[in-house]
Amino acid sequence: FDSDSDDSDDSDDIAICPPGDKGSPFQVYSASTHLRGNCLPLNEPRYGTLGILNVTCCDKICDLASLQGCPVLTVCNVNTNENLSDIGGVLYVPELCRLDLSSCPKVKSVEPLALCKRIRWINLHNCRLVRDISHLKDCVRLRYLNLRNCLLIGNGQTVDFAHTIIIRT
Repeated sequence: FDSDSDDSDDSDDIAICPPGDKGSPFQVYSASTHLRGNCLPLNEPRYGTLGILNVTCCDKICDLASLQGCPVLTVCNVNTNENLSDIGGVLYVPELCRLDLSSCPKVKSVEPLALCKRIRWINLHNCRLVRDISHLKDCVRLRYLNLRNCLLIGNGQTVDFAHTIIIRT
């Protein structure tokens, strides 16, 4: 795409691989920091097969509500986002396997992740306001949980995460 274009179309913020392109069964959405507005334009039918979402460093995103338009999403990278506070939108993505919330300092609760039964990999590195991870005990497929610099999670929290690698400070 032409990054020097003055076109007001959002197309230079989006890189999409159609299903089956280059061996991938899913669409891939990757947005630059030039994303317009404070929500993702994912409610269009063309995103119904979106499998990978990468919106790293998109500080205009405050919540993940627009994920309801992505029922087959498996990977969601929203890391390094100063304004993301509400991750409740993960409830709309039952296929979610991998979530990177690292360096999202306003995220306080990971409770919605308890209903993500397929989640295997969660990165909460530098999510300094997260206090309680006890809800994650219901994520029986969870194998990787990064809690580095999650300073409010007490070492005394007794949660049995069998078969999960937990990384702490």
